[in-house]
Amino acid sequence: MPSPLLYTDGGVAPFAHVPPNQRRTVTDILYATNRARNDDWRVIEYSNATTGSVALGSAAVRLGGPGMTWDELEAASLIDPRMKPVDIELAGIVERGGFAITDPLADPTLESQEFVDTVNERVAAIGCDDIFIFVHGAKVNFYNACAFTGQMAHFMGRDMVGIAFAWPTHQDIFAYMSGQDVRRAYEAGAALASLVEFLGEHTSVRRIHILCWSAGARVVSSALYDLHHRHSELDLEQRRARYRVGTVVFAAADVPMVEFLDRLDEVHDISDRVVISSSDDDEALIMANLVMGGGTRLGQHGDDLSDEQWARIDALDRLEWIDVSWGKKERGFDIDGHRYWFNHAWCSSDLLLLLRTGLPAEQRCLQRIEGSRTGWFIPADYPQRIKELSERRQLRNWSEAPLNP
Repeated sequence: MPSPLLYTDGGVAPFAHVPPNQRRTVTDILYATNRARNDDWRVIEYSNATTGSVALGSAAVRLGGPGMTWDELEAASLIDPRMKPVDIELAGIVERGGFAITDPLADPTLESQEFVDTVNERVAAIGCDDIFIFVHGAKVNFYNACAFTGQMAHFMGRDMVGIAFAWPTHQDIFAYMSGQDVRRAYEAGAALASLVEFLGEHTSVRRIHILCWSAGARVVSSALYDLHHRHSELDLEQRRARYRVGTVVFAAADVPMVEFLDRLDEVHDISDRVVISSSDDDEALIMANLVMGGGTRLGQHGDDLSDEQWARIDALDRLEWIDVSWGKKERGFDIDGHRYWFNHAWCSSDLLLLLRTGLPAEQRCLQRIEGSRTGWFIPADYPQRIKELSERRQLRNWSEAPLNP
């Protein structure tokens, strides 16, 4: 992951508060997966097959390889361009039980209680009782889910517990384009919904933030819709208190716009905040629309939405829509591609600020799109705004920054 502008130009020191005994190149994350485990029980490997349970565990993600020191990793995390790539490897996995997708509220087994205890212990040790779940896109494996989550946890300042949710997509795009992995994405929504319910029921976390990318948006939108309709005997506030869903980020989302809008009310109702990012030059979403059909994707420009649809979106008080292409003429460049949220230093800075501090868009240096209440863009003077923000809010050391309020 390229170093965010927040660190290269903003003056923020994201690792200054990390204690000396935790300054190591391995970052520890947790994982949950509805992938079936391979039969060879001498090693932990998860296949592309689906299962009716969610396996839980912890994973060690090494950044920079065994030869890189902490000082070298810290330096590489704060400069752009980087002198050489930082390799990433999955250095170890420990499975810690699981639960049936259909029964997340059952008492944890002895093994899955270890997972619960690990969550609680890490939250207490870090001092931040919010956690985040990363939901990947199509065409990836278990390693990819852990690698992305490990990087996000590292650049977050290593003071928020990260969980990789690995749903069983295949490692080729044809399985997705043919519709096979599209079905799997929606089916995995029930597993993710049960994971959120499991965490809300059995752990001490305050809020569960969810970051999804590309086809992961199909998983997450399905999961939140599912959660909204579970426990109908409870009113909405009681369900929100049970699930503890915080900010939900849909980055470059490959879910049809019309389909998402059908579920938007439920997604919005069950979450503290919904943040959507879109680009008018996302080649993967353009191709998905052409090859797979289904119309404009959520992560594309919303120019073809009707006035009534925009009015409905603008009426939602806890939604932000960030159009990263808006203002490209003034900036002199577009923010494009399918990984801009991760690869572009401006976008990753906003994402880290969002999850780390909980600041609303106007306080994260974004600018409102004229005529819209929920629409925002990244202005040309964003680097200067970031510098001023870091000075004004004492963000030069994450330990002095306000945690998600």
